Amino acid sequence: PSNLSCIVFSVDQAAFPCGFLAASRAFQQNPAAAKVGYVAGPKIPPIDQFTVSFTAGVNYFNTKYGKLVDVSGVNAAIFTDTLLGAHLADSLMQKGAEVIFACAGSTGNGALYQVKARGKTAIGVDTDQYLTIPDVGNILMTSCMKNLRSGILNGVQSIKNGTFQGGKTLTSTLLEKGVDLAPYHDFETQIPDSIKTAVNEIKSKIIDGTLPTGWPK
Repeated sequence: PSNLSCIVFSVDQAAFPCGFLAASRAFQQNPAAAKVGYVAGPKIPPIDQFTVSFTAGVNYFNTKYGKLVDVSGVNAAIFTDTLLGAHLADSLMQKGAEVIFACAGSTGNGALYQVKARGKTAIGVDTDQYLTIPDVGNILMTSCMKNLRSGILNGVQSIKNGTFQGGKTLTSTLLEKGVDLAPYHDFETQIPDSIKTAVNEIKSKIIDGTLPTGWPK
């Protein structure tokens, strides 16, 4: 309807550099057998958009540096089971995963707490989870963010300015920071400068269209 505007987020554009970053951390921690994993929500396209591009980011790290970082993951059937999330994360870490990407709602939050319990590293989702779940902040490298605040603000301003685009679905991308990586926080000094530079280069190439994220498949 003409009085409704929808926003979708190109989360693949942020998940790809998150995968690259996860691979670099896993290799830093265990060069001989580097592994990363993800705990995702139900296997539906909005979740696949995270995991497919995250995996592509890991593979890009492997190609760029000639490494063999392994990536594997599991999909939970529901978004609301923290104990299940903890169990799934634990199973991945028992198999050697050094970094866990949690994109499964409250189920994913359970995974983050289990990562902290094992002293490994994680990447959050949707918001900067360093701020929203401070209990696990010290194990979060970054978060794969949707900038909900920006999207809502832009919508409200468009109404005020008379430029509201009703009846449309708008796409929020890395270009306008509708999606992005959260600050590195406690990992700021642990991530090599060369990797930070590479992440920025990846983001620039995604924005200009020269580096595909793997999504859509």
